Amino acid sequence: MQRNNLLSAKKHSLVSVTISFATEKDRVKGVATLIRSPYAFKGIDKNKFIIEKEHLKMFENNGIRYIIV
Repeated sequence: MQRNNLLSAKKHSLVSVTISFATEKDRVKGVATLIRSPYAFKGIDKNKFIIEKEHLKMFENNGIRYIIV
């Protein structure tokens, strides 16, 4: 039962941010990263996304440039 509580706490502690990617190349790499990640995201338009803050670490680790809007 404790494990379920920990998983629920993790799900509810996620923080969303809105970003766009700096270049078309970053957008392509970024969208691929979003699709492969275990976290939820929403696309607002071609280059604007609502993502979980954990995605930012993934982008930084892969050299994907983004702008928080």
